[in-house]
Amino acid sequence: MKKDIFPQSIASGYAFCNRADERRQLKSHINRVNHTVLVAPRRYGKSSLSHQVASEWESARRIYIKISLYSAYDEETALELIAKGIQQAVRKMTSGFSMDDFRTLLASFSGFGLNASLTTEGANFGITFNFGSDSKTPAVSLTSLGELLKSMDKIALKGGWNIVFEMDEFQQLSSLETSYAIEAQIRDAVQYARATAFIFLGSNRHLLEQMFSDKSRPFYNLCRIIRLNRIAAEDYRSHLHDAAGIQWSRNISDEAIDRILSLTERHPFYINALCSRLWAEPEPPKPEAVAPAWSMVVDEQMPVLRNDFARLSPTQKAILNQLAHYPEAYVTGSGFLNRLGKALSTVRDAFGYLKNMDMVYQNDAGLWAVMDPCLSFDLRRQR
Repeated sequence: MKKDIFPQSIASGYAFCNRADERRQLKSHINRVNHTVLVAPRRYGKSSLSHQVASEWESARRIYIKISLYSAYDEETALELIAKGIQQAVRKMTSGFSMDDFRTLLASFSGFGLNASLTTEGANFGITFNFGSDSKTPAVSLTSLGELLKSMDKIALKGGWNIVFEMDEFQQLSSLETSYAIEAQIRDAVQYARATAFIFLGSNRHLLEQMFSDKSRPFYNLCRIIRLNRIAAEDYRSHLHDAAGIQWSRNISDEAIDRILSLTERHPFYINALCSRLWAEPEPPKPEAVAPAWSMVVDEQMPVLRNDFARLSPTQKAILNQLAHYPEAYVTGSGFLNRLGKALSTVRDAFGYLKNMDMVYQNDAGLWAVMDPCLSFDLRRQR
């Protein structure tokens, strides 16, 4: 069976491309118990970066816990998802506990109103928290969340453990009625953590950055921020040459690589989408085979992208169409406004929305361009 060198989900090991600086930075934050926010547009490889670093860091006394708050539609589900992550960490750390140690542990949990029960799991013991209302003792509550996280950290510190506790789709908490209260509880534990490094990431960059940069929010100025940009062309060239060696034991031409990088505009998701198709062939792609494969990728992606495009205002559509053909340094400059035939205030508001929705970005030349290379390509080919 051939190796999946260009996965459409998490990329790790030989499938992970470079990001040496970001990996080094994140690993340093973890080792110093500095908490980190990974900020990037959707499908830029935030989860892959975190997973790769954690897999390199994880060892016998180091635990990597990953939870996703994507399905946190109310306070109760959010608490349950976080508490289950804590439960997983505690079970790993207490696998060698004696019964007396466990009794002490349960007593400490019960001290702040949690219903923690001892469960037998094979030859070991496990700990389970109550999330329902059918118990004689209280369920996990919002007011105990911070203490529960702090207890996890205390167990780790006492036992010589280190934990990476990753919360994906963290911005989902912003949609909950009690979002500030939940954030405050988590912050209370994060700021006192000594053995647990927290990593926060999510698919909505605007909401996530707002949570950590707004002075009125609990997490203001608490975490280090790592912002991901597109991977450098030279790093991709090296990666694609290596991938060709793994797949065919042969090299791929520089011209073919240049066409891959040009068409995908080095967007991580689309590099993988295109190369996954090209690497399925029995031999390295010729330069002339890249464009037809890219057109197939675009056709595959466009139904969803066109639906998103259809929801935009006429001015937003006009801006994207212009930027697809002519990336622009000054979208509020007279030249761009004249080409659009729109008023400054109208363009400013429309462009602000496109920025917040990660539909535009500044490329290496400092020019504003369409974020999604498939959408950009489709807009150009319609003329």
